[in-house]
Amino acid sequence: MEGTILVLNAGSASLKFSVREGAKFSCVQEGIVPTAEKAEAALKEVLRSIPDMGNVVAIGHRVVHGGSQFHTAVVIDKSVMQTLMQLDDLAPLHNPRSREIISLAHEYLPQLPNVAVFDTAFFTHLPRRARVYAIAREWEESHGIIRYGFHGTSHKSMLYKTAEKLGKKPKDVTMVSCHLGGGSSITAIKKGESVDTSMGFTPLEGLVMTTRAGDIDAGAVALMAKVIEREHGSGTWEKVLHELNFNSGWKVLAGGIDDFRELLREKGSGNPDALFAFELFVYRIQKYIGSYIAILGKIDAITFTGAIGAGHAETRDAIVQPLAKHILKGVPVFAVPTVEEEWIARETAEVLGIPKNKR
Repeated sequence: MEGTILVLNAGSASLKFSVREGAKFSCVQEGIVPTAEKAEAALKEVLRSIPDMGNVVAIGHRVVHGGSQFHTAVVIDKSVMQTLMQLDDLAPLHNPRSREIISLAHEYLPQLPNVAVFDTAFFTHLPRRARVYAIAREWEESHGIIRYGFHGTSHKSMLYKTAEKLGKKPKDVTMVSCHLGGGSSITAIKKGESVDTSMGFTPLEGLVMTTRAGDIDAGAVALMAKVIEREHGSGTWEKVLHELNFNSGWKVLAGGIDDFRELLREKGSGNPDALFAFELFVYRIQKYIGSYIAILGKIDAITFTGAIGAGHAETRDAIVQPLAKHILKGVPVFAVPTVEEEWIARETAEVLGIPKNKR
């Protein structure tokens, strides 16, 4: 197992890990450990589960938000950690936990380099017209309020997988990529570069997701804040954000169903709430696909991934078939597994300059 790379993906409630080796970064071991409030215990459990940590040459970390400071993967040092701390407010559910796991990895394995791979990096070169919100420039310049985009590693992976299926180089592919899971996003890719994406300043914008509202009028959010302030008196914006992050999406529309497989079963059995939740989920996806094709013109493919996107074909068919007679006529449709960990390992090796014969 010479040249093994350990990939750590710290979520808000779990720690995913993957052990990758070889020129193709093949997975030799993977798993997920609940973290709750005990990140230290979770990381120790991960390290104990790997038979020979002595073969690990580096650790790659998924970090959700790189802000405007990080445009590529970076080796993590004290300066990087200090900058990451400043980004906690942009991804409060993920970035603080990632920093905690990184600090623990430095403490337990000080001899190994740690690399941060950012979800936002794939969207660094979005055209300004796609990146900027139509608000006073001060909000961008002083507070960094722009479209950052998320699931970048997943969308980049879909680009490369699609190029492989088409027999093209990634730089020659124009496509729409759809990451559909607990969180969902869509990206327009032109000649190998992202040109627009559905998630924005935070992962709240865009599609209807499991527990996130997706696109919603800012005026409605302001009214929600007023109502919560009147009824509770304090913690207004924290409660609004909690409502939009955890008490929205197709789960609430479907009456509390939080497993998409169950949603499909309930829809099939005639549950009207499940049917409506499914229809709204699909409708919003179709809107984004249509708008992105209008931007891109002719596309080479549309590709799906994620537990929902690459899951049951019923969902893909519901999205694609109504569009197949016009905007998607003759366009190949692919479903590929999520391989974010492979790409985190790949970028970790590249930034450290690890040659293929050492992987």
